[in-house]
Amino acid sequence: MSINEQATLNELIRRIYHTVIKPEEGNELLATLAETFKSPVVVQMEQSAHTGEGQGIQGLGLDSQMKKEYQEYYGQRSVLFRDIADNYQQGTVFHDQMASNYGEYLSSEAYHDFFKKNKIENILSLVTSNHQDLVTAVIFRRSEKVGFYSKDEIALAQLLIPHIVQSTQMSYKIGQKEVLSNAFEQSFDRLSVGVIIMNQYSHIVFANQAAEQVFSRDDGLSMKGKKLKATEQNNNASLTASIKKMFTLMDGDTLNAVKPFLITRKHLARPYQVSLMPLIQETSPVHESSQLVLAIINDPDSQTVSSEQMLAAVYQLTLAEARVVHALCNGLSVSDIAVAVSSTDNTVRFHIKNVFQKLHVKRQSELVSLILKGPLSFLTTTSHSQ
Repeated sequence: MSINEQATLNELIRRIYHTVIKPEEGNELLATLAETFKSPVVVQMEQSAHTGEGQGIQGLGLDSQMKKEYQEYYGQRSVLFRDIADNYQQGTVFHDQMASNYGEYLSSEAYHDFFKKNKIENILSLVTSNHQDLVTAVIFRRSEKVGFYSKDEIALAQLLIPHIVQSTQMSYKIGQKEVLSNAFEQSFDRLSVGVIIMNQYSHIVFANQAAEQVFSRDDGLSMKGKKLKATEQNNNASLTASIKKMFTLMDGDTLNAVKPFLITRKHLARPYQVSLMPLIQETSPVHESSQLVLAIINDPDSQTVSSEQMLAAVYQLTLAEARVVHALCNGLSVSDIAVAVSSTDNTVRFHIKNVFQKLHVKRQSELVSLILKGPLSFLTTTSHSQ
């Protein structure tokens, strides 16, 4: 390989891995690969090994109608794809001349009505995964006039395929983590308690909506300079010391060394209850340890249960029953509930009786206790236990 060829290879490999960090540059990479392999069509796609049904087609050179036709019809009749699915595993570079049924391909409906019509008869396929009835690949196609892919082009594809496979796996893992991270954030935002995560510099790296609401009041707690601050001086000194103490717990001290404490508020409301917990993370020996601290801020004056819809879903209640349970957990009497929901005392008692039967309790106190200690307990405050 000449110096220029090696430089070209190195640049392609660099750009392949760069798209893991910046996926929005994927089309630029595909355009470069299209030019390198003299292929107007370059697609990344998934296809069922069992049915041949195409899905998730992304790339260059196929318009929306062509993608739809292939996904819904011609992909299931692709003779060359069937050969790939049956015989070639992850990391394979497949091309026309490898096909055991090339003659069948030339006489197939897919060839005459789709590939030949669109002047993309010849194929070079880089199989990035082939398992669990799903084949994923980067596929190059070009006209018969350009000819079969040459030995040099196939050799280049074989040098690139391990990097494409690895970068694809990396992108998948990063995507999974992003999905999981978004799910956690959405879950935390449903909570009525404030949730804060701080790094080893005591900087807030995450705060849910309830915590942001606490900060917006600037009444007892706030975020200043990315740090959690208490308005009252003594509270702030205790809070700062406690957060620092959390990081020493990660070095072997007992978790009981720091207990939950109260944060005084200015407007005669009950104090916030703040609990701190170290988050232990497994780290690689070659990376710096990333220590985190979790802070839970409970406002005793906020609603006890935050979602009637969630109560209904979790406990299999009607929405009317869930409204009554919600109100009971917030301390309302039967008469107060009747007024709040524009109903009668007897109707409210009827709903309570039905809930008793569904949840196997006999008294209102048992019902409230069950809800506050059940699967939605993290959506509740702890004021009932003070």
